[in-house]
Amino acid sequence: MLTTCPAHTVRSRRASDRLASDDSPADHPAGPPAGPPVWRRAWHKFISDPAWFFFVVGTIFGLAMAVFIPLGNTPDENSHMARAYEVAHLRLMAEKTDGMVGVVMPASLVDPVARTDAGQDVRAQPGLKFSFARGLSFLISTPLNKDDVVFRPTGGTATYSAVSYIPQAIAVRVGLAANLPPGSIYLLAKLFTLFVHAGLGFLTIRLWPVKPWALAAILLLPMMVAQSVSPGADAMTLSLAGLLMALVLRLRLTKDGPKLSAWALIGLGALGTASALTKPVMALFPVLFWMIPDGRLRPGRSIVIKMSLIVTPILLSAAWLLISQATVGAQATSHGHDMGGQIDYLLAHPLAAILVFVRTWYTDFSVTTLRSMAGTFGWMDTDLPVSWVIVVFIAMTSYLVCYRRRPPMLEKWPRAFLAAWALVLLYGTSMALYIGWTPPGHPLIEGVQGRYLLPMLFLLLPVSPDLARLRRRGYAMLTKTTPILLLVVSMVYIIGRYYISPLDKIS
Repeated sequence: MLTTCPAHTVRSRRASDRLASDDSPADHPAGPPAGPPVWRRAWHKFISDPAWFFFVVGTIFGLAMAVFIPLGNTPDENSHMARAYEVAHLRLMAEKTDGMVGVVMPASLVDPVARTDAGQDVRAQPGLKFSFARGLSFLISTPLNKDDVVFRPTGGTATYSAVSYIPQAIAVRVGLAANLPPGSIYLLAKLFTLFVHAGLGFLTIRLWPVKPWALAAILLLPMMVAQSVSPGADAMTLSLAGLLMALVLRLRLTKDGPKLSAWALIGLGALGTASALTKPVMALFPVLFWMIPDGRLRPGRSIVIKMSLIVTPILLSAAWLLISQATVGAQATSHGHDMGGQIDYLLAHPLAAILVFVRTWYTDFSVTTLRSMAGTFGWMDTDLPVSWVIVVFIAMTSYLVCYRRRPPMLEKWPRAFLAAWALVLLYGTSMALYIGWTPPGHPLIEGVQGRYLLPMLFLLLPVSPDLARLRRRGYAMLTKTTPILLLVVSMVYIIGRYYISPLDKIS
């Protein structure tokens, strides 16, 4: 016969068992459940956050390009480093000696270029290669001699303001203080530029309100990453232009936000001025401040505030251009470039500016320019094959028109304004090169390179039509796998260009 125990007996017995157990809560106080391991959290952050994805991938491949592209093999690397040396010593204007513009600097820093065993310079000579060990040896082989100084002409880089060389100048000061070899100082300048570019890119993606994964993929285009390790002006130009566009977009899409404080307006003005001072044509970017909603500004003063944010950077950029050109004018003329003569020619022939622009972009030269936008590395002597150039442009277009979740939309007039301003930027870039870098009256614009067109992508992304909605896996493949693939292919061609491979030895 089955018997049942009273309920109170069962409860008291269970209570006594808990008190007698070694696993009682008193001996093992309850704590929060253990989370996933650190590596898994880091991996989740990497694949789910576009800012972290860009920072990690861009830094890794930027480091690879900084190391594998030999010393002195980025465009005008030595001239830019001479300008960075000036800025590092707080000399904002170039010196002039016997009609030549330049700087007095240690002779060992003037031209530390990687060379073959026979002493041949590999720049612009794709057939010349050397071993990777020899390429690295140039980073430490030449000692720094601060006492042996020479005058080094800086050429056209003397017209760039100090803003473009802040990371490089800091690296030069650190390298000189540590008495590093010249090659190591050059590498340090590239690394400082890379980390500043990566940090500003991280902030830009965090602030970007429209398709941030597409922006991360654009910032990981092969030429974008290549510019991040060049000691020239392009890294700061791209970084500041992207950050300015991100802030303007964010303000435009948050019309009901609080009024901007005086400090916020000062920060916007400083950013606009810094962006305008990187290159003369970038004085067009602060005009984007006109898109700031009136509701985010003090009532009754919105027009005055916007005009101040726009006009101040333009005036400062124009003032710097006039002062710097007055300094370098004689040397520029000696190379066939005469800004005054070119302006006189355009004034005498009003239609020449339009005809030259159309003629330049409807010739084979424009095809070469677009190719260099996809991937022209080193001293402009390491091109991606045509097949991969096509892939890069297909990927670039897909970044602009594909989406996973429909992004917030700008109104019609800001979209039209950004599209028109992208064309103005293209024309302004072309005319800046025609006036500053082309002999007077020349029928084509000289010096146009694809990397000069990269800031246009910041204007085109918010206005591109959303044509194709992709599933999660497809969009991830587009914005994560594709950028990495393009960077891997670029590194393969860079290494094959400069270094002896086992197949080279066999053949």
